[in-house]
Amino acid sequence: NGFVRHYAYINLSQVIEKQNRATDTLVRMVVKSGRNYSPWRMVGASSIEFFKYYFLNRHFLYGFYGYIFAKNMSYFRFVKFGKYYDYKMGLFSVSNRK
Repeated sequence: NGFVRHYAYINLSQVIEKQNRATDTLVRMVVKSGRNYSPWRMVGASSIEFFKYYFLNRHFLYGFYGYIFAKNMSYFRFVKFGKYYDYKMGLFSVSNRK
């Protein structure tokens, strides 16, 4: 066909591993900056993120792949705030991760 399909990842497992490392880094950055998030932010932010990607960025045009992508991005936001909440509860240490 002459088209080159370039993807930033091979499969969903690879994306989740990459996002896990990224959320660890983001939590460390938030803690160092002294910012404070409400635990309710993870609920609202993840819902808004899905809406933003699926509808506003028009990922619904990509069918089921677009739905998976939008859900994954909203999950990424949820995990970021969830790990921050874990840190606040003493369940996540920012110093013992690379």
